[in-house]
Amino acid sequence: MFASVALMLITTPALAAGSTATSDAFIQAQVQPVKEGEDVQAARQWIALIDQQKWQASWAASGDQFRTQLSGEQWAKVMDALRAPLGGVSTRTLLSTSPLPAPPNAQAGSYRMIQFTTAFAQRPEAVETIVLYQQGDNWMVVGYFIR
Repeated sequence: MFASVALMLITTPALAAGSTATSDAFIQAQVQPVKEGEDVQAARQWIALIDQQKWQASWAASGDQFRTQLSGEQWAKVMDALRAPLGGVSTRTLLSTSPLPAPPNAQAGSYRMIQFTTAFAQRPEAVETIVLYQQGDNWMVVGYFIR
């Protein structure tokens, strides 16, 4: 993003003329955070349950496809083994969002992949991937991965 802002500053004639007020306003306009859509908001709400180690609540808040693949008890065991040892979250930043084709043997429909760069207490550099499926009007989690 910094490269694109720098390129715009160099190629914008009004800014090249040296107007500080104009250039400050332009820079502020360029670095505003991207508005997060309903899919990202749904992912953040769900991941907050994981951060609080509310495994059963996160399982219950997941999509039908997720819940049919494993029980709440199985999910809790997986999270106790894989997520709990990472510790608390220091930072989590939206990395990307993208549409996904329906996975093999999954329901047809709209899927999104949301990725966050996350710093955990015991793992300072990780990427969390949350896969969402649009179930009616709502985005529901159907997959969660940490790498």
